[in-house]
Amino acid sequence: MTELYDILPLELKASFENGDYDDGDPDGGLQANSIKYLNNEVHFDFSIYLGYNREYEIQNWQLQVLNYQDSKIDIDNLGCYFNFYSDHFLLWEFNESEVGLYFQKSTLTPELLLSEIYTIHNDIFENYIPLEKYINGHNLLTLCKYNSGIFGSGPKQILNYYFDCLEKAGMEPYYFGETNRPKWDGKKHVPADTDFKLATIGGTYFIGQNFKFVRIDSEDPTNKKAIPFLKRIFSHKIYRTFPFLNRFI
Repeated sequence: MTELYDILPLELKASFENGDYDDGDPDGGLQANSIKYLNNEVHFDFSIYLGYNREYEIQNWQLQVLNYQDSKIDIDNLGCYFNFYSDHFLLWEFNESEVGLYFQKSTLTPELLLSEIYTIHNDIFENYIPLEKYINGHNLLTLCKYNSGIFGSGPKQILNYYFDCLEKAGMEPYYFGETNRPKWDGKKHVPADTDFKLATIGGTYFIGQNFKFVRIDSEDPTNKKAIPFLKRIFSHKIYRTFPFLNRFI
């Protein structure tokens, strides 16, 4: 994986590095506010909290994902810091050609093969990639018991992990039918863009060509003032469930 360190604007980077950034709060120092899906962009609005002693300074920001391709939103596993990558297994779908992974022998240990595939998704893919995304069928154990056939299709770098497991199980795997992912430009198919980037924050991620951060409260000084501690201790999930609470805090 190749991590990028020059995406955050200096102001936001300084806030994350500030000793008053409250990343130890049970709700986290960063709170998601809204996500808007536009034509080829996604706007992710969030707030960060600076300060202690029962008072916080709030900063409101917007992440703009340009030439948006994919995302996963996990509010219950929202982290406190962004990480950015130009090379990552989640990007291989967009910058790799697709190929089919086949096998021509059965294995004597299908349960062990199943266990090794699960281990790959847990330990290497960190459960970001669903099992069924690139593997053929929905019953993986049944597939592991077949004598021959197609095991899966997708980016070759992803399938290489499955290939090694099949080879270790004695199933004689091989690749066939490699194709490039085309893009329709309105008139004809052209080579697809491949220079995409990944932004992660906890279990949430966004994939796009560029990321832009905008301070959305910079012209409204009322958003910079300290807020009462009581409002901070209620999680955003409670406010969504009981929005009337905002009238009393």
